[in-house]
Amino acid sequence: MDNSQLPNRHRWDGWVTFAWLMVALAVAIGLVMIGAGGTVAVPETNYRGNITWTEQTNYIVWGAAIGQVVGAAMLAAIFSIINSTYQNSCDMLRIAAGHAPAPSNSTKSGSTSTSASSQAKEATANVMPEKVAPHGAVVHEIRSTSPFYRLLQPGYSIVSVNGVKVENEPELKEAAKKGKNKIEFSDEDGKEYSITINLNPEDFGVTFWAGK
Repeated sequence: MDNSQLPNRHRWDGWVTFAWLMVALAVAIGLVMIGAGGTVAVPETNYRGNITWTEQTNYIVWGAAIGQVVGAAMLAAIFSIINSTYQNSCDMLRIAAGHAPAPSNSTKSGSTSTSASSQAKEATANVMPEKVAPHGAVVHEIRSTSPFYRLLQPGYSIVSVNGVKVENEPELKEAAKKGKNKIEFSDEDGKEYSITINLNPEDFGVTFWAGK
């Protein structure tokens, strides 16, 4: 997978910047509101019946100014959290793509190279690598239609599904549900990654090694 096929990690950065600019604008407007109407003159009558005017805090203006700043800040924070989650997913895909064969630079030889690469992959699919993940359900083969395609490779293992530790395919299917699932998987060195992915528990598109 080349860079053109990978998702744009900075796709939503502009919206996050815009959201924080709105926070700055809300602060500026709030200061103007407080400066213009932060206090109000209130009449007071003394024991002689004379009326005097005193300045008191206008809580309505202060509340509106503070409320709009807090609301804008919360919206910007939510945008930032969502963007961070998206960027983490992009990073995970880039990590996984580093193990995939790079496509040919030549348009004419591209299909031939890809075909040869696919044939080589199919030829070695049934041979387990010497080094495999130390824990979890170890991957033996992955179909190209699997949601795990390009995320896992033979020798990797699925360690947990929705927080439930698994060691084999039956445990995997029992812990999974139809729809979004939180999956933790491990590479051959035991380094673990986490991703949320849509699954069909009846067919992961993955064959697991029963010998581990």
